[in-house]
Amino acid sequence: MPNTDAMRSNTLVPADADRRVTEAEYLDAIKESEARCRALIENFPGGNITVFDRNLRLTFAGGQDNKNYGTPEGFVGKALSEIAPAETCAVVEPNLRLALAGKTVTYETPHAGRTYRATATPLIWKDGVVAEVMVAAANITEQKESEEALRASEERFRLLAEVTNDAVWDWDLVTSELWWNEGFEKLFGFGRDEIEKSIDSWYNRVHPEDRDRVIPGIHRLIAEGGTDWSDEYRFLCKSGRYAYVLDRGHVIRNSAGKAVRMVGGMRDLTERREAEAALAASEERFRATFEQAPIGIAEISPEGAFERVNPRLCEMFGYSPEELLTLNAQGLTHSEDLATTSTLVAEVLAGKRTTFETDKRYLRKDGSILWAHAISTILRDAAGRPRTFIAVIEDVTTRKLADQAIQSLPGRLLKAQDEERRRIARELHDSTAQELAVVAMNLGRLEEWIEGRDPWAENLLADSLAVLAQGNRDLRTLAHLLHPPMLEELGLAGALRHYVEGFSQRSGIRVELECGPDLERCSEGIETALFRVVQESLANVHRHSTSSCAFLKLVRVGDNIELTIADQGRGLPPGLLTGTADEARIGVGISGMRQRMRQLNGHLDLSSSAQGTTVHAVLPFCAKSVSTTPGIAQM
Repeated sequence: MPNTDAMRSNTLVPADADRRVTEAEYLDAIKESEARCRALIENFPGGNITVFDRNLRLTFAGGQDNKNYGTPEGFVGKALSEIAPAETCAVVEPNLRLALAGKTVTYETPHAGRTYRATATPLIWKDGVVAEVMVAAANITEQKESEEALRASEERFRLLAEVTNDAVWDWDLVTSELWWNEGFEKLFGFGRDEIEKSIDSWYNRVHPEDRDRVIPGIHRLIAEGGTDWSDEYRFLCKSGRYAYVLDRGHVIRNSAGKAVRMVGGMRDLTERREAEAALAASEERFRATFEQAPIGIAEISPEGAFERVNPRLCEMFGYSPEELLTLNAQGLTHSEDLATTSTLVAEVLAGKRTTFETDKRYLRKDGSILWAHAISTILRDAAGRPRTFIAVIEDVTTRKLADQAIQSLPGRLLKAQDEERRRIARELHDSTAQELAVVAMNLGRLEEWIEGRDPWAENLLADSLAVLAQGNRDLRTLAHLLHPPMLEELGLAGALRHYVEGFSQRSGIRVELECGPDLERCSEGIETALFRVVQESLANVHRHSTSSCAFLKLVRVGDNIELTIADQGRGLPPGLLTGTADEARIGVGISGMRQRMRQLNGHLDLSSSAQGTTVHAVLPFCAKSVSTTPGIAQM
């Protein structure tokens, strides 16, 4: 507390005071004034008051801050350096000395984790001497923290405005000044000197058709106490075009709730809007194509459910759209094609391919088969997950039936050929051969009658009988070639043994035949086809190979029956394997063999070199069914 005795001794008193105020009254007045002064000092709000003497010793400490945080009574009478840390002394001591020199100074100082703004005032007595310094220090810690937070916020705002691609704005609602960042220049093409610094720079560039909605809208939000605003509209660029923008703003109000500032940013949505328009146009084109396409189109989930179908697909399957959307693609796929389709779908879902194409069969609502050429492509979401299949399905039933008819035509021709051979062989056996037998018997009786009567006629008759016998043998051979009777009576293995024996006798080519011990009778079609392959192959050996021997092997391998014919000749002419027309006659025979194999779901492989030729035929084994059809008797 300031020295009150000194105050009393240096107080100026009016000359007539003794006549009007007694000494006691004067002392009471002094005490009352001192109490008021003490109360004021001790309750100094938001800080403290201290008094230091000329030796910088603390003589008094008071104020609200000392009440809140406490000032030990033991500090009174101690030097500044004894009661304050070095960093505080470094700031306070120079300013106290300036005050002792008669100057009033204001400064800021840290102390005990707080910040104070202090004013040091010299206490000058009647003789003009500065006896003490009174320091009134206000606690400005919260103010400093607020200022720092504001500074940091302003710095963040500045950095954000510099690095963002958006047009950031700051609108002073009191002065109507508007500030834009550099993003405004980049987005809309205006230079700094071309931008008005008032809110008009925004008003004037909003599209006229949007202006009556956007500008009243933002003012209405401010007037009604709103805080956040956003809108989409068109904004004029320097080039004269209008950009679509998304504009967002935040209203800042003072402690009284009055709007004083609004900050925000504009984002250019032009590319997005154009992309959306392009997407919408694309969707419209796809919708039109989808609905009007002459082929079936569907969107199918990864699980196979129909999600969207076009009218043509419904027509192809015979279902209504509502019915088809309750079904799935697997349920409509023919059972024999399901495994292949499932494998292709699994490869797409695993990322091994993006699309697949296949010919497959579906089942219509009426149970009939729909042949289709299907192309399916997977669409994935942004994360790469399968979203949907786009399936394009073309009805190829008519084409498939035509292809099957064309493919079956050679088989039908071969079957007709075999039937015709059978018929001719039967005719030769049942008619021509019998007639020749009658002629032979008649000539034999004539030969007996004419013997010794006419030598010339006898010789002529003998020659005729010899020619007749040769013709009968040739007829029997022809009948065997047209349809070997042994094939029906003995089966393929027996017929081959008989045929190979006759072939070797006629051609002089030695043929080794090996038949598997467990070989069962096959169906008539298989036995006939393999027998014809042997006939054609041995004929080619005789005509082209110059080989003196051939090897023939017939075995059962698993579910297949396999036939191999090999020679050691000079091989087939090169043109036969390359398909040139010069070797067409031989090629027809080989083509016929291959066609027979294909008709029975088998195949025929041919290899030829200078060391010989090998024919390898494979057919699925099918046991012979019981038949009552009579065979052709051996002639």
